[in-house]
Amino acid sequence: MKTCPYCGSMVDNREDHHECSFCEMVISLEDVQEDGKRKNVKPDHQPDIELLYL
Repeated sequence: MKTCPYCGSMVDNREDHHECSFCEMVISLEDVQEDGKRKNVKPDHQPDIELLYL
């Protein structure tokens, strides 16, 4: 089952993209996930504690 990478809901299949009715957005073919899995949206690098004070 194709699902939204952000909310995990089922997506509507279109010819060149998918649509999530819950998020109300178009999902590209390469971003669609399987069986409710989510896309990792966390940044690759967290700032150091010293940089937070700049």
